[in-house]
Amino acid sequence: MIERNHPTLSIGAQCRLLSISRSSFYYEPRGETEMNLALMLLIDRQFLETPFYGVRQMTWHLRNEGHAVNQKRIRRLMRLMGLMPIYQKPNTSRPAKGHKTYPYLLGGLRVAALNPLTDLIRRHVFAAHRLYADDTVIKVLDPKVAIASKGARRAVKEGRIWVYVRDDTPFAGSDPPAAAYFFSPDRKSEHPQDHLTGFSGVLQADAYAGFKKLYEPDPKTGEPRIVEAACWAHLRRDFNDVFKATGSEIAKQALERIGKLYDIERAITGEKANVRKRIRQKMSAPIAAAFKVWCEDQLGRISGKSDLAKAMRYGLNRWPAFTLFPENGEVGIDNNPAERAMRPIAIGRKNFLFAGSDAGGETLADAMTLIETAKLHGLNPELWLADVLARINDHKINRLDQLLPWNWTPLNADENTAV
Repeated sequence: MIERNHPTLSIGAQCRLLSISRSSFYYEPRGETEMNLALMLLIDRQFLETPFYGVRQMTWHLRNEGHAVNQKRIRRLMRLMGLMPIYQKPNTSRPAKGHKTYPYLLGGLRVAALNPLTDLIRRHVFAAHRLYADDTVIKVLDPKVAIASKGARRAVKEGRIWVYVRDDTPFAGSDPPAAAYFFSPDRKSEHPQDHLTGFSGVLQADAYAGFKKLYEPDPKTGEPRIVEAACWAHLRRDFNDVFKATGSEIAKQALERIGKLYDIERAITGEKANVRKRIRQKMSAPIAAAFKVWCEDQLGRISGKSDLAKAMRYGLNRWPAFTLFPENGEVGIDNNPAERAMRPIAIGRKNFLFAGSDAGGETLADAMTLIETAKLHGLNPELWLADVLARINDHKINRLDQLLPWNWTPLNADENTAV
């Protein structure tokens, strides 16, 4: 617990650690300001454990811990921190005199302190020549939805979490893997275009229409800045859905043909790119070519409106993207690294249910960038984050890369064993 009179860490040091200026608080006597800071740290810690706490529950909890507080004071501090439920938040377009409103949500005080590291990880990801990309839905509280519908709809909208993964381990690459997450309030194509502004290379993703503009040739060079690589796992999933629903023999044959490609991939995972390319051209390319001929033949025998026909057309219409992997040993056969990076979000939806606001979604994306990149390097994210938070304030800015998961070294042997 961090108290007002911390034995080893002064209030000023706590302010610097969390990147908060004393002048950001209400204009009050010195003692009151320091007490407010101590309470805010306690509130922030408790909100990480129980993010559903409102003003009444938080006040009751702090009183049980021996703090003389009332609901009015806790409400004011929680609004200052951005931890109020969005439908109870004050209008921040005209803040009152003497204080500043902060959009910190779900531990945002700590995540914001690590923004320099988050930026370094994202720059590292987009410096790659190959990326895996995916996105998923996340619920976000938005009172405007309920107001516009006059109470007919819940005050919830659908935002998106995007992920871009750099992972060269399948072809024994030496560059460290990393994942960059972003939040957007909708799924408009402008968001991935903005994320990938400085990227050039191969992008492996699903058939989301918003990516199409990225694959267009550059007007000056005539060559596309980003080359599309399709995902065989998505195609296989479509045939698998048909087979489960109907028991179709044709769908079963499609699964068996695609399965042969995956048998080859399992055997060459971890091999050098030139070895992968040689084996793929010798073994995978003929199987893929035969699969294309087979699909074209089957389309003349089945209903064009069936799900089976839709699955075949999905592959045939993007055939150059599906057959890029035999020509390049560094390209994967599917987009599974990005889908695995999205799994914690899918599981999290059952726990945290929604983000409290757009700012909460951005904080979630920042936190996931740090946590999932640490996991890619086999670190314990909790211990790594605790160590970095304690060191980042005094760490030289030109040596910040030493704290990145792939460069980080614990301060002592006991911590090294735990991590």
